[in-house]
Amino acid sequence: MSETKISAQIAPLPGLGELEGLWRTLETECAGSFFTSWGFIGPLLKLTKTPPDLFVARQAGGIIGLALIARKSRPSIFGQIDGLTLNQTGVAAEDIVYIEFNDVLCREALRPRILAALVTELKSADVRWTELHLAGVTPDRHGAIAAAFGLNETGRKTSAAPYVDLEKVRLQGYLPLLSGNTRRQITRSRRLFEEAFGPITLRTVTAEPEIRADIAVLADLQTARFQGTAAPSSFGAPFFTRFVEALLLSEPTQETRADLLRIEAGGTLLGLLVNFRHRGAISNYQCAFAAFPGDNQLKPGLVSHALAIEHYANESAEIYHFLGGDQQYKKSLSTDTQQMIWTRLQKPGPRLKLETFLKSAKARLTTPKARHS
Repeated sequence: MSETKISAQIAPLPGLGELEGLWRTLETECAGSFFTSWGFIGPLLKLTKTPPDLFVARQAGGIIGLALIARKSRPSIFGQIDGLTLNQTGVAAEDIVYIEFNDVLCREALRPRILAALVTELKSADVRWTELHLAGVTPDRHGAIAAAFGLNETGRKTSAAPYVDLEKVRLQGYLPLLSGNTRRQITRSRRLFEEAFGPITLRTVTAEPEIRADIAVLADLQTARFQGTAAPSSFGAPFFTRFVEALLLSEPTQETRADLLRIEAGGTLLGLLVNFRHRGAISNYQCAFAAFPGDNQLKPGLVSHALAIEHYANESAEIYHFLGGDQQYKKSLSTDTQQMIWTRLQKPGPRLKLETFLKSAKARLTTPKARHS
């Protein structure tokens, strides 16, 4: 028996009310992640001033695949390079929301055929493009997309993405999974906080006025922490603050929502965490912690994450993900790790080949040579 044909189209977005219904319906049939759910996509589309187009795959009249496709250009030594990007808007000030676990929303069994349909549609689309930007994809998704397009890869950046296996926590407890040094820091900090301020508590903030107030506090704490560093807080961008508020104020579903956790000791704030929930997967998207200058034994960040991890383990979640980044606290608090990839897939051409060659030559010239004793 022949397979039912898949049709595909890239077109302007329909009304957001209509699109929400289509997206949420397809979500129920797909594994996906919070980043490809309407919980993330919806707030992005409600706030953007540069709406992307919509890729839709259909089979037998039903929708089986969805993704956002936006134009994204970048400067090069030869002028602007026209590109496309997946599930972003293509505007740097808006793509600061930083997508991970990026993918086409579709059922796993149909993925190869849907990716093939996307390739065909992009190659025949009346849009000039030379490269496809892939932001925050896992190695397996990157491999499938790269194979489907058959394009050259360039500009790859990889990042560790540490996580905690919450089943291990339920079986062994959390602290026994950590190094002796990290265990001691968390245990000592908990004791010192409780002696100085009172019992440590964790609660989920749900009232809109308190959510808005706590997001302002989180933004201030993060801005102060990163002030003067090479990587300032994302909250310095107004779009990002509005996006985080929209995430937390969006209508949740039973399986998908954004949490704002507040950790206190006797009423004294220790930390604020913005976490994504999606079918047992928890992703820590943002965090900020109170400063306790003069006492380096007080570790509000370690204590806050440890309480959150134990909280979600007790709720039968499966994984607590720190997302991409090689910060020491992520390494110290995690039990496992995977990779996240940011890259571009390019159509072959002499200009891009020369650009790649020149960049490689520059990298070789600027890399210090190893010294031999």
